Amino acid sequence: MVLVGLGCYRVNRLLITVTNNLWLQAVVPAVMFVGLGAVIYWVLNKPVVADFLIFAETELRRVSWPSRQEVFAATAVVVVVVVILAALLGVSDLFLQVLFDKVL
Repeated sequence: MVLVGLGCYRVNRLLITVTNNLWLQAVVPAVMFVGLGAVIYWVLNKPVVADFLIFAETELRRVSWPSRQEVFAATAVVVVVVVILAALLGVSDLFLQVLFDKVL
């Protein structure tokens, strides 16, 4: 509902710049908020969706999440590999640029 509220606020700010009609500036975002809120309530209370959310929560509780040290180590590996590949790509680009400059 927070996203719906923020979206309605953005629509209100947009309508303020587009029109001077206070009725449109107030009613359009309010109707959007109520309508989208009703749709979200209806979707989340369907048995299929509720069962899926319960199942997803159960599965997320079973996950063995990595420790902070494991996340840090994996992130460091990724950053190092990206830097090495960027350097190799830069060197190969420079080499090919020099090569083609001499040939052409």
